[in-house]
Amino acid sequence: MRKPETIVVLGMVLIGAAILGFAVFRASTASFTHDESYTYMYYPHQPVLDILRHKEAFTNNHLLNTLGMKYSEMLFGTSELSLRLPNLLLLVVYLWYGARLFAHCDKVIALSVFVLLCTNSVLIELFTLARGYGLSFGFMLMAVFHLMRAVRDGGWRHLVLYHVAAILACLSNFTMLDLYAAGLVTYYLAMGIERRSLRQERRAFRNSALLNATMLLVAAGVLWSPVQNTWSNNVLDFGGKSGLYEDTVHALVSRWFAFCSISPLLLSMAQVLFITPVLFSVVIIIRRVALKAPNLLAEGIGLFVSTSLLVLICIGTMLQHHLLGTNYLQDRFAMFLVPLMVINLGYLLLYLATTLNRPLLRAGVLSLALLSAYGFVHSSGPYRSFEWGYDMRTKEAMRALVADHEAHGNAAGPVRIGNNWLFEPTINFYRDIWHLDWLSRAHRKGISDQDDYIYILQDDAGTIDAADHVQVATFDRSGTVLFRRMNK
Repeated sequence: MRKPETIVVLGMVLIGAAILGFAVFRASTASFTHDESYTYMYYPHQPVLDILRHKEAFTNNHLLNTLGMKYSEMLFGTSELSLRLPNLLLLVVYLWYGARLFAHCDKVIALSVFVLLCTNSVLIELFTLARGYGLSFGFMLMAVFHLMRAVRDGGWRHLVLYHVAAILACLSNFTMLDLYAAGLVTYYLAMGIERRSLRQERRAFRNSALLNATMLLVAAGVLWSPVQNTWSNNVLDFGGKSGLYEDTVHALVSRWFAFCSISPLLLSMAQVLFITPVLFSVVIIIRRVALKAPNLLAEGIGLFVSTSLLVLICIGTMLQHHLLGTNYLQDRFAMFLVPLMVINLGYLLLYLATTLNRPLLRAGVLSLALLSAYGFVHSSGPYRSFEWGYDMRTKEAMRALVADHEAHGNAAGPVRIGNNWLFEPTINFYRDIWHLDWLSRAHRKGISDQDDYIYILQDDAGTIDAADHVQVATFDRSGTVLFRRMNK
């Protein structure tokens, strides 16, 4: 195997270091969010076996993230950074395998695709949160890499590593079960396409079947109980009910243009453009298989594997919806498809570069990379969040409450806070880790006359009697406001 060019390695290291540095900064400064706080309050302090069995079967409880929070807190204490550390470590894994997938390719295409892989603001945000999504993305790229190597090189090592990575991805986020199944089907499709002698084919199939069966038994032992508990409690709710294109593709495109103002017409056009590379890849592969083109896998392993994974995941999603009643993937549940589509685009461009105008292809993908990088810089930061924007200043609101109470507090009993239900987990998270024993726990019962402080959305501030309350702090970026009741 030829070594990657120095400029490619240096470029990927610099880009990866910049992304990792930003992620560490955001993870250490951004307020904890509703979902993170809910997880911390209810799951990491359970016994390890209860976590692994998914005794509390709820989609908020991402098992590997819960375990990561548990042990990271034991080692490094309770802080935003320590609780988010497992996801940051898997960002390193994500960047490492993203680089390895393209390090030996055309340098312009390789660097451009690497930029596309790590400059989606919504995707990178998920690596800076104590949730299971970032963990699953890192293990997913590990699984994809070793699946490609297993198809290309054969042997047992890469196949075992594929299973290990896929199992860990599933423990991070159960939507990865689709990827796991699609990868195994892809592996055997590749074996069927390869041109081998009958004796070689039988021996390879027998050996791989035995290994896959063994690893599937391991996977069943690890995943059966948590998946069964989740299914029994009917909490596989991923949001979409209209259709794969209407829900999943629409959600992916919307998140690619996060924080941008885009018209419905342009959004519809972007959806078509978004799936075009995958459809084009399908046509190429079908045509080459039908024509019995020689060296199909030797010349296009990456294109075949990435296309097969995407197509099989989509087919599996539709079958599950119609047969089992599960919803279509939407919002953050569908984000794992973004790296797969970028990888597919990269290998499609590399394939087309052998026959079409390479400078033109380079210019096109470089332009996409620059636009993506610009969008990332413009839309990312500790006070930006696509799904949890309302919580981006809750930590600052709690600081303001503490400072105001120290200056004006004269309540005879515990201080009560009324709040919109969205803020309840995060308020209690900071109450607990800052040991604010004088503050009563937040609840979801709304606002009452007994509240000393009120923290609500600015849109709801009109319901507060200005004669009885003073505005302590306003947070425009999160659209929230903190009030203190006077003469209480």
